Amino acid sequence: MESSILSRRIDRLSRNLGRGGLDEQISREILAEGAPRIERDTLLIVDPTDIGKKYAKKMECLATVKRFNWPNPAQRRMGKR
Repeated sequence: MESSILSRRIDRLSRNLGRGGLDEQISREILAEGAPRIERDTLLIVDPTDIGKKYAKKMECLATVKRFNWPNPAQRRMGKR
């Protein structure tokens, strides 16, 4: 019985995900909720990198993760860390 309830729930949620315009609606609602919290001096920090999956061979639509040496050579010369 529980597996049939779960199966119906998965079917319903899958249908809703396929509904056109859902992504735009979610984006509008997130913006409407967050916009009042943004002020002139608010820093917005964006990290476009994706979560690494240790055993994945290949995944679509992933951003490139770059490695940076810290501190970089110029900062080492200036004695900064």
